[in-house]
Amino acid sequence: MAMPTSPPSADIWSAAATGDLEALRSLLAPAAEVDVDVRDDWGRSPLMVAAMEGQADAVQCLVDAGASVALQDDESGYSPLHRALLRGHLAVAAILVRAGAPMDAPLDREG
Repeated sequence: MAMPTSPPSADIWSAAATGDLEALRSLLAPAAEVDVDVRDDWGRSPLMVAAMEGQADAVQCLVDAGASVALQDDESGYSPLHRALLRGHLAVAAILVRAGAPMDAPLDREG
């Protein structure tokens, strides 16, 4: 009996969090059909996870693949830029700003 497999998008979270560029590139290839802005149960995108973990190369890879720098999560309203700055990842924040991340909006859930 074949074991059920997780959808390909399930692996994008791990690749984003750990900065596994080989896996990210594979998952983001057109044939893989993984949405670069797929959301988890809290509304976080892979870009948000990579930004939160300070994975600058993964952030750049996701941005290059068309990830939205303006998405907000469902839980707190944080964007990738919020997450990078909250953790002190200035190199990641710079990548996001250069990619067009809004700096004066959107506001998080606390204003």
